[in-house]
Amino acid sequence: MTLEEVRATVAYLASLTGERYDPEASHEDTDKLYVGVLQAVAEGHPDAVEMATEALKVETFDLERWYA
Repeated sequence: MTLEEVRATVAYLASLTGERYDPEASHEDTDKLYVGVLQAVAEGHPDAVEMATEALKVETFDLERWYA
């Protein structure tokens, strides 16, 4: 995962409203984002700190987090 991919995913999650918003899908996307960032950290990616900072912005979004 790259910093650009993290930013794109965060922007996508921030844009979810109305009919575009699927709580289960957004939770899954958030989990995939976090795993990708954790892998980058574990691999010593040079942008890992900035990637983590960007990914944590998702926690400020009003998204439900659950699976069916």
